[in-house]
Amino acid sequence: MTPKRRLHTGLPFGIVLLSLGLLIFGLVRLTTIEKSMRLSLEVNMLWVVGQAEIELLRLDALLARLPPSDPAIAERFDLLASRLHLLEDGPQQRYLEDIGQAQAVAAPSAAVLAFDPNRAPLTEARATELAQALETLREPLHRSATRAMMFEWEGVSERLETYRGAVTQVILSLALGLAMASYLGWRLVRDQRELLRAEELRLNAVRLEQDLREERAQGAYWRDFAAVVSHQFRTPLAVIDSAAQRIMRRQGTITPTEQSTRLETIRNTVSDLTRLVDAALLSGQIDNDQKVADCARHDLVAPLRLLLQDLGARHPGRALRLEAEREPLEAWFDPGLTLHAVMNLLENALRHSSEAVVLRIFEAEGRVACAVVDKGPGIAAEDLERIFDRFRRGPHAGGDGSGIGLWTARRLAQLQGGTIEVASWPGVGSVFTLWLRARAPVEEAA
Repeated sequence: MTPKRRLHTGLPFGIVLLSLGLLIFGLVRLTTIEKSMRLSLEVNMLWVVGQAEIELLRLDALLARLPPSDPAIAERFDLLASRLHLLEDGPQQRYLEDIGQAQAVAAPSAAVLAFDPNRAPLTEARATELAQALETLREPLHRSATRAMMFEWEGVSERLETYRGAVTQVILSLALGLAMASYLGWRLVRDQRELLRAEELRLNAVRLEQDLREERAQGAYWRDFAAVVSHQFRTPLAVIDSAAQRIMRRQGTITPTEQSTRLETIRNTVSDLTRLVDAALLSGQIDNDQKVADCARHDLVAPLRLLLQDLGARHPGRALRLEAEREPLEAWFDPGLTLHAVMNLLENALRHSSEAVVLRIFEAEGRVACAVVDKGPGIAAEDLERIFDRFRRGPHAGGDGSGIGLWTARRLAQLQGGTIEVASWPGVGSVFTLWLRARAPVEEAA
């Protein structure tokens, strides 16, 4: 892999990892901020000291207006004692030590707790002494509350600075992560577009290659077509020219019988040329999907009988025989396409056989068959499929045949939903069978 390729593939992974790292960093910083925003010890300590000072003032006020034996004084003393005991708890005690007020609070607090009414009833003298102890405790508690408030303000200021820095870091990390994600998205979109363009170019190249192959095939087809048709046209034209020249040279001396014979030769040759042109045009229509079968249910025997009569007139002296299983025998076909296909099969048999050619019409396995049987030289097994290739002529064709007759016949059969099969035995003969539907496709499906 080239360095450029490694950079192209490794950079997105690096961006993803870096974006994940920035996201994790932002989450860690937010977690830190959340923890630091919880209720701190300073806030709790300020509450405890404040509550102790408030209870002290309330107890002092009760001592000033109620007799020492009043139960309210004992209840208020218990509340003050609970607050003072909180100050002696571990975290609060350590906090008082940190702010330098532990010793200043401890002694006055112990002096106040010594006057517990639950241990000894309060007398006037003890109440006076308790009031003096409360006055002594008030000053250190006030200083402790003031110190705790100052520490709290300093802590809040430090936390605010920490929050500001952490929030700035989170914003920067998220912004950088968003920028990298945006770049990665842009890269993905760009790469996707490049892939789409590459795929489009590939498809264009495939289409161009396919078009080139089709163009080459068309070129080869037309070269073969021109070669075959030019040869097929040259021979009939030569016959026409020869017959016409003889008539011209022997004007005045040619007998009516000979003139009629020459004119008949010209007429038959022109008919052959017309059929050759029609075959070429039909081949082009099939290639361009311009030929559509118009099938319906018709009698097959009667039109084929007329076809044999027409071929017999064009090939005098040749034996053509029709054998039908029954008459009428109906099938699903296009009359024009079917007659053309059978005519090609019959002319092929007449071209390769000097003996009688038989056309058998019968029904088998739900289909109708038109089998052309000849006693020609036969076809080798390896040539059976190739004889249906366009412009393919058999080894015994000689100079006759255009090479498109059998190809056209099979294509016409396929247009009607049929097919053509061949069986041949070298030295014995061949059977070309055109298979057609006996009924419409809808009826067959039902």
